[in-house]
Amino acid sequence: MTMLGDLVRDFRYAGRSLARSPGFTVVAVAVLALGIGATSAIFSLVSAVWLRPLPFADAERIVTLWVDPILGHTFTADDGADEPVVIREGFWLRRLGGDPAAVGRTITLDGPPHTVVGVVPRDFRFPNGEVDVFGTARRRVALRV
Repeated sequence: MTMLGDLVRDFRYAGRSLARSPGFTVVAVAVLALGIGATSAIFSLVSAVWLRPLPFADAERIVTLWVDPILGHTFTADDGADEPVVIREGFWLRRLGGDPAAVGRTITLDGPPHTVVGVVPRDFRFPNGEVDVFGTARRRVALRV
């Protein structure tokens, strides 16, 4: 017989076997459907999250701050300060003496003055190493002082 004839004969045999045990057939089809559906859903999620680029310019610079500050707050859209910065606890203790009134104080770094809006704990980590002063996207400030 040819290969195509063998294939047709095999399909007929499989159909007769599945028809003889309908309970097994239902379970086998359900398991296959769940497996294919789960695989499709996971691939869609992976594709959306990891394979497609984010719809933002400079997407590699986007970060989220979820660590609660010790004093003040992290950056907000309605920050009244012209050049707001968030400082780490070590910098706050070393350079500002741990003064609770440091939030709202203006400090001068390399250039224009910056207003301290918050103090984050010393275990706060920046992706590019340890940094003491964090700035906004308006003016990039990331200093190890």
